[in-house]
Amino acid sequence: MFAANDAAHLEYDALMSRSRHLERTGHLSWTIATCAAAVLLAWSIGSRTPGTLLAAVIAAGAGFYPLLHARQQLRMIASYVEEFVERAGGPQWFTRVGHLQSMPSAAAPSDWIYTGVSSLVAVAAIAFAWMFAGPARHGELIAALVTACGVAFVLHAVMETSRVERTDYAAAWRKVTAGARSSAAA
Repeated sequence: MFAANDAAHLEYDALMSRSRHLERTGHLSWTIATCAAAVLLAWSIGSRTPGTLLAAVIAAGAGFYPLLHARQQLRMIASYVEEFVERAGGPQWFTRVGHLQSMPSAAAPSDWIYTGVSSLVAVAAIAFAWMFAGPARHGELIAALVTACGVAFVLHAVMETSRVERTDYAAAWRKVTAGARSSAAA
């Protein structure tokens, strides 16, 4: 364990505080923006106009990307703590959570849930934009814009979620550390 005023203890506390802040901010931004997107979607369905559907796609993206960034930062912090604090005999939180989540009964929800819900809003907006395009003024143009933005968002969200889940942040920390050691030895 850490000594009372150890610098490693202060660093660990700061990283855990940052992790809590990122988790809270990411989920809050995603929840608020997804609710706003749902309201815009319902408003457009109620009025049978495609105009607010583009705003619904933008709102879904505006909530998804801060969440994705927060999840990426959380993984970086977790791998840093596992690599440099927990291996040195410090607290074992991330290591033990990793072992626990490897069990099927205790697996944590993946980032794909957030990607799926956000993409579902975008796909629904695309479908309703084309359904309401006929009677609306410039309806086909608006539907085409909603389609372009929605498809771009869904593809980018899937690619970014896949990239974040495939990235081995612990290996990146080891590589950075090995590079720093080799340059210090030279």
